[in-house]
Amino acid sequence: MRIATWNVNGVRAREGYLRRWLADRKPDIVGLQKIRVMEDEFPYEMFKSVGYHAVAHCGRGEYGVAILSREEPSAVSKGLTGQEDLGARLVTVDAGPLSFSSVYAPYGHLEGIERKLLWLESLTKSVRGDHCPSRQRVLCGDFNVVQDDIDNSTGPPRAGTLCYSKAERRQFSSLLGAGLVDLYARRHPNGRDRFTYWNYRWNQDCLKVGVRLDLILGTNGLVDRLRAVWVDMDYRREIEDLRPSESAPVTADLDH
Repeated sequence: MRIATWNVNGVRAREGYLRRWLADRKPDIVGLQKIRVMEDEFPYEMFKSVGYHAVAHCGRGEYGVAILSREEPSAVSKGLTGQEDLGARLVTVDAGPLSFSSVYAPYGHLEGIERKLLWLESLTKSVRGDHCPSRQRVLCGDFNVVQDDIDNSTGPPRAGTLCYSKAERRQFSSLLGAGLVDLYARRHPNGRDRFTYWNYRWNQDCLKVGVRLDLILGTNGLVDRLRAVWVDMDYRREIEDLRPSESAPVTADLDH
């Protein structure tokens, strides 16, 4: 079983790129973030034509998350209770043996970091409350927290820098404490090819500055099934006339 996550920064802008990636990598289920469309603009029919059921939570179109699944979902939940004012940032489906969520956490700013922390705390409470021993769970997406200095290609940041602050890291640790494992970090604790976000200002063929923001988190039972997990840098480069997102897809292969 192949699962993946990708902050596409505009599903319409990346439509051709997405079609190519889906045909090449053939994931079974995918979380997309920052889709940037209104409900009536989401390309449901395009995804259906290439073999995927699509569920989208678009909100006002400024953020938005989606899930693509080869198997039709049996249940759908949209949004995070009490956090609607921060936009469409969470969608969850039941697909086969998995409860699968696509997450786009707020980036925030230092003056308003409490709102980001509250959102992450609400997500943690939701994960704890939705515990179901018979179903494995995946949360994937852009969490906008750099967990460790190794996840920043330029080394330790200035103290208090947004996405690196002790408060954000503590709250993210609480999320992991709800019974989740960072699959990439578990398989590659010291891996160098770990960065998922790269700024456009750097040449596509000479990527220099990156951070790891895009993660696949899974319940402990998935660790035993994990065969491989990687950052797919082949799909962070221009392909013919198709321009990539700033973020690369992260993919994991699981035994059935």
